[in-house]
Amino acid sequence: MPSIVSKVRATLNREPIALVVSFVLGIALGLCVGSSLFQANLTAFLPAAATLVAAFMGATFAFLLNKHKDAEARHRQNLNAGNRAIFSFARQVNKLMLIKRQIIEPSLNDPLRLVSMRPMDGLDAENVQLDIDSLDFLIEAGYASLLGDIAFAQTKYMSAIDAMKSRSRVHIHEAQPRLENAPIIPGPVTVDSMKIVLGSRVFETLRLATDQAIVAVDSAIEELPRVSSALNEALKRTFPGKKIIKFDVPSAT
Repeated sequence: MPSIVSKVRATLNREPIALVVSFVLGIALGLCVGSSLFQANLTAFLPAAATLVAAFMGATFAFLLNKHKDAEARHRQNLNAGNRAIFSFARQVNKLMLIKRQIIEPSLNDPLRLVSMRPMDGLDAENVQLDIDSLDFLIEAGYASLLGDIAFAQTKYMSAIDAMKSRSRVHIHEAQPRLENAPIIPGPVTVDSMKIVLGSRVFETLRLATDQAIVAVDSAIEELPRVSSALNEALKRTFPGKKIIKFDVPSAT
């Protein structure tokens, strides 16, 4: 990494204000060299000029030092935001996998899964969200499309959670009261008999909500790790040599 002194020199070489100051000082010095006043007061002029130059250099050095510190702080802030985003992805995937393993999988192949699949109760206590605004540095880093993919993945996650919530409400508030008050129907419980018990509207609403929730959860579980992996690679290229976290998708069984 270039030293602060080299940065000062580079700044003085390229900043327009440095060129203007040098030009003005050169003209003033040229006019004064031939005058008797300058020659008579040369001893007094040099210390003052040295003090002026030292003050200018000191101010420039302090400015570059603060600028360097600000850049380093933003660098750390952006890196931390990227790692937090990947960690949020991991938490979201883990939550969806828990829903899949504990709620969806046990009833997935049941013809009456619209009823046998229990509502999402107790798994919804924590709302795991990702701070997309903190990742706006990806635009400047050349990953604007990735930022869009992250936003889309978050939409899929929220859609999956909302689909499970919606199905749970229908199951708890509409299906369960009808099941509790239904007369005993002789013989095995079939799709047709369940439709009679629930009524056509509640039956179809719950069936559709159940199917949509299963699809939404599977879709989010597929999308989130893909986008998280892309973010991991982008952070590695943006912050070479820094520690970037990564997670593996847990097994559904």
